[in-house]
Amino acid sequence: MKKYLVIVFLCLTNFINAQENIHIEENENIETINQNENNEDERRAKSYKDSEPLMGLVFSFSGFNKFRSGMGIFFGKLGSDGGHHPFGDDFGLLFEYNYKDNIIYNRFYYHITNGILLGGSMVIAADKNNINIGLAPEAGIGLSTLFKIFYRYNFYINNSRFNSYEIVFHLCLYKQKK
Repeated sequence: MKKYLVIVFLCLTNFINAQENIHIEENENIETINQNENNEDERRAKSYKDSEPLMGLVFSFSGFNKFRSGMGIFFGKLGSDGGHHPFGDDFGLLFEYNYKDNIIYNRFYYHITNGILLGGSMVIAADKNNINIGLAPEAGIGLSTLFKIFYRYNFYINNSRFNSYEIVFHLCLYKQKK
């Protein structure tokens, strides 16, 4: 009988010890996974923070309901999420011209891009007789901050003649510092 009790006691001790080792290994694995996830988040944030600021020319074109083109300067940052998806933000000053209605636009814009573009602009529009200030929310798609296609609706304060919607293309050209 004593032999059986000793064997049962040894088996039980061995089983408890194995369970404690499994528990310790699980905790170490969970800590390693959490640490890897934190490192990945830090790497993604660092990629954007460490990216060089960009400055260059921006070309704008809209030709669906209003034929308008323009040119200006932009400033921004272009980063990566560590994978294949570039993201960034940029702002710029554009000078545009509507050929049909002879309207000049001065536009200050800001965009955030991560495949989907969200942004807006403040605009001053002027023709021969009128000057007006407006706002334009913008949404679309962006292949980084360098090529964007988006929808914009211009809301003007005092003159609805300037109100318009449009689909706009932006192409930003820059030279990267080395």
